[in-house]
This record gives sequence, structure tokens and C-alpha cells, in this order.
Amino acid sequence: MPTFGFSAYLKLLASNDRPQRSIIRTRLLPSTDGYDFHRSLRLRIQELMSGSHTAAEVMRSIDSIIKAPERESVREGLGRLLLWREQNPGEMFHVSPAMYESPNDIFKVNFTPNFGVRVAGRDMAVHVWNTKTADLSPRIVYSALSLFTHHYRAMGLPLNDIAVLSLRNSELYPLDINAESSFLGRAMAARIEAQFARVTEELERTSEDGNAHPSSHPRMF
Repeated sequence: MPTFGFSAYLKLLASNDRPQRSIIRTRLLPSTDGYDFHRSLRLRIQELMSGSHTAAEVMRSIDSIIKAPERESVREGLGRLLLWREQNPGEMFHVSPAMYESPNDIFKVNFTPNFGVRVAGRDMAVHVWNTKTADLSPRIVYSALSLFTHHYRAMGLPLNDIAVLSLRNSELYPLDINAESSFLGRAMAARIEAQFARVTEELERTSEDGNAHPSSHPRMF
């Protein structure tokens, strides 16, 4: 079953019909490409937020990233995260990830908070977004976040909220301000399942020529 990381799922929702189907097709086909563009950023955020490294150490380590686009993306993203933390210096804490499985067992989404933080007296789990190739909207963010509210409530964690922090514009999207998000989340997931069905049908037709075969190895980015 294909598994999307949370940023990948946000990008999928933010895409139009044709690129959306292209993304799904890529997930279903076998691939040897294991390159994760955002892995370097995630690792450095973890070092920074856990306190294992100072901000100066983390910023210096960026020079070791070989690929220039990745290196500059990490540098820009971390710079904006540090500025955001100066304005929101609340206590940090760890929050475990959560997994969502679509209603018909078609795909999964993995929500991995980059950190937990207290903002304005509220404890929230925050996922960081730093993707340039798709534009977020509140509607997309809230619908995706709403898939995980039941998980965290069932865990009994002392969380007030879950949120996305966009490093593209330093905007925080906390879920609780959108009352319709639960309905939107289910509707969006159903739409993605329908897209999977269409793409799977297309791949099955082309597989008769031996040119395409759905993959059984999910990727999470």
C-alpha cells in the first residue's frame, strides 16, 4: 500500500488533476530512486529542536550538503525556522507520529511532527513545510491535519492542537480554527482514492504490453 509522508500528501492535495495522477502513477510504479530532497532539513530540525546541537553548529553543517539546490533550501528553511522560534520561544517537546489509512485501504499518510511546542499557552504538534513546488491553502492544510485528530485524542496526550508551519511564509496553520476540516479531510481522501482507482486501471491496461507494473514498495516522501 503506498504511503505518503505528510508533506508529500499536502503536495498531492495541492496539485491539479493531471499532476496529481502523475504523482500517484509514480508511487504505483517500481522505482529505484530513493532520493529524499527534504531529509537533510528534517535531520537538522531534529538536531536543533532536541538541543543536541546549537543553532550555529546546525547552520555550519549545511555546507556539507553536496547538492546545491538542497543545500540552499535547507539554509533558507532553517533561517526562517530560527526567526520563527525567536518570535515563539515556547517550551519544546517530542510528539510521536501518527498513521492514517484511507477508508478502502488504498493508501496511507504518515504524520510526523518535527517538534512539539507551546505557543500562546497551547501545546501543539507541528509539522514543517518547506516545499517550493506547491502552494498551500488553509483548506488543504486543515483537511489533511483533520485525518489525525482522532489518533491524538485516543492517545490521551496533553495536546491542544496539531499544526503545519510553512517555512515559505513563516505562517502557522493550527487546526482548531477550522470547524469544517473533518468533513473536508474525508472528502479529500475519497477523491485521492478515486484517483488511485483511475491510475491503477490505466496501468493495468498498459501492463499487458509489459511496460508498467504497479509497485508493492511504498515510499514515504
